[in-house]
Amino acid sequence: MSLTLVILAAGRATRYGKLKQLEPVGPNGNAIIDYSIYDAIKAGFDEIVIITRSDILDTQKQHFTKFFSEKIPVHYVLQDIHESNFTTKNSKPLGTGHALLCTQSVIHNNFAVINADDFYGRNAFVKMAKKLNELKEIGLLASYKLKDTLSENGSVSRAVCQIDDNDNLLSISEAEKIVSNGTNIVDLKTNNVLQYDNLVSMNFWGFKPTLFKHLEESFETYTSNYSNNQNTEFYIPIVVESLIQKKETIHVFDTNEQWFGLTYMEDKDSVVQRLQQLVDKGIYPEKIVFE
Repeated sequence: MSLTLVILAAGRATRYGKLKQLEPVGPNGNAIIDYSIYDAIKAGFDEIVIITRSDILDTQKQHFTKFFSEKIPVHYVLQDIHESNFTTKNSKPLGTGHALLCTQSVIHNNFAVINADDFYGRNAFVKMAKKLNELKEIGLLASYKLKDTLSENGSVSRAVCQIDDNDNLLSISEAEKIVSNGTNIVDLKTNNVLQYDNLVSMNFWGFKPTLFKHLEESFETYTSNYSNNQNTEFYIPIVVESLIQKKETIHVFDTNEQWFGLTYMEDKDSVVQRLQQLVDKGIYPEKIVFE
């Protein structure tokens, strides 16, 4: 079965301070997104869709032309000029759910969704590809243990998952300001203490194309309730919650991987070191490139 990888790469990286989607962190200038594409292709994905913005499109095209062959189909979708936008020009992106909705016309296969600036690990892509090929439910979620997704340089936002005995998603809720204080993991916004082994979403989803009708319905509700409200975004978990309410099944699997990524500028040194370690172990080549 043909599989598509959708990459969310339109964010403005306000906490990082510059275009972290293409930040060189590999030994030869590769970005995290290159490792994800490499792992996805090795796992069986054969098409890439990159959701971006018009002001960074040329820069991203130059990057992917440098590292990836034209033999790998890459589609670019511009979130900021999509017909579903209702905000003023140059406003911030409307959220991950809206970004995914923008890809509707170019996706025809089962597909996975990831963030551009998160490293997910090869095993996660292998598991996702296998499960997408066998998918009977409407969707999948690759989960990570909360303790493996924290930054040493500041708070992070994570979607905490509750699952049933069959590993199906019961609920998903955003904890927006998570830190480890050395003894506990705490959401500073609510003062809730979280468990180290809580399963969380890192926005690595798998879906059937039938998801898009639900996306359209949920986005219509969002636009009617929050039109032009710049403080409210339309996230994928909002759609997933509505699916759960409709008795649709989202299966959750543990990746057994340790996440790392670029949330703050101070995260870069750690990411560089960890990628170099993976290269030294022979897991990745010195330079990620397809010719």
